[in-house]
Amino acid sequence: MICPNCGTENKTPGAKYCDICGAQLKKARSTKARGSKKIETMKPAVETYELKCKSCGGTLNYEEGSDVLVCPYCGAREILAESDAVKIEKIRSDAYKEVELGRQKLMAAQMEKAAKKSYRKTKSYVFSIILLVLSAFGLLLAAAGDAPAAAVIALIQIGLLIVSILMMRGVIKGKLAGLASLPVILAAALIFVYLLMVVYSTESSQTAYRSNEEITWDDMLLGEALPDPGITTGHVYSNSSERISMDIDPYDKKEFTSYVKACREAGYTVDALQPNDGSFTAYNEEGYRVDLYYFDSSGYMSLSLDAPVEMSELIWPAHGLPKLLPAPSSTFGKIESDSASYFIAYIGNTSKTDYSNYVTAVQNAGFDVDYYRNDTSFGAKNADGIRVSIDYEGFQTMHIRISDYTK
Repeated sequence: MICPNCGTENKTPGAKYCDICGAQLKKARSTKARGSKKIETMKPAVETYELKCKSCGGTLNYEEGSDVLVCPYCGAREILAESDAVKIEKIRSDAYKEVELGRQKLMAAQMEKAAKKSYRKTKSYVFSIILLVLSAFGLLLAAAGDAPAAAVIALIQIGLLIVSILMMRGVIKGKLAGLASLPVILAAALIFVYLLMVVYSTESSQTAYRSNEEITWDDMLLGEALPDPGITTGHVYSNSSERISMDIDPYDKKEFTSYVKACREAGYTVDALQPNDGSFTAYNEEGYRVDLYYFDSSGYMSLSLDAPVEMSELIWPAHGLPKLLPAPSSTFGKIESDSASYFIAYIGNTSKTDYSNYVTAVQNAGFDVDYYRNDTSFGAKNADGIRVSIDYEGFQTMHIRISDYTK
């Protein structure tokens, strides 16, 4: 209420005396006339500090610039003592410090919040995330490809990138927090080390796989049907009366060229194919087939020799999968496998022309879905999803395979 003596607004609830002049306060009556406007005189708010009254224990209000304290409850007046002034100054100082500290904390929180929003848009952060995903993928490839050294490099990359991301997000603080881009640079540089480790692991595994045994050509069961390649080391995949399959390592290009010449001189000239200077395929008059491939980058030769397929007169089956195909014109051949899921047969006495005519007949029989065809191979499905493949093997031999895996 407003003091009637000095006009000061007293805000203390239930006060009976003015804080400033000590005059008795009375409730103001409303004198507002109809249609008139209420005019209020507002005094600017003044910062106040509270002390206790020595007479009644009530709260004394102190206003800055005043040396007298007036109790709003008992009207007692007290002159502000030096100790009280010191106390008030301390209160004022503490209040100021608290406000300033709060302001600083608020500004720091706002700056940290803004930093957390902005770091996601930086190129370093985006690059770190992309590189982290690639490193994780590289770790999976290294583990699947049996490349432990490359896997270790990928793990180091992942660790560096995680540290960098935590620095950018402010989780890791301190003197090193400003070096968030350094782990990213190191992780990127390790990509080249990772690739080198992958190549090294691959070549080491291949070398170990091929060059883990001594080979004696006289021990090969079909060795008499083919010239001795002059080998000492390599890896044998198959050694039976029907097939020889091996890698010969080391073997240089000059030795490969000489061995191809030796095979031709030994009679391997029937349906001979040599599309380039690194491969050779041919039959001899007895039906043996040799396949040679030279891998120049690794310095070894792959050799396989297949014995002739033993054929005889056959009757084309009228049941199961083969009844879906037209019967070949030749009745000389061999049924390799016959089941509800697949059928395999070799048909002899079949020229390339006979092969081409038979493929056309198979297409006319409904095997024309997703097909491919060239001079020596054909593959297709029919409307029911049953697949057939027909190959001209050479030496007047046709290979037929039909399979049904839709069930």
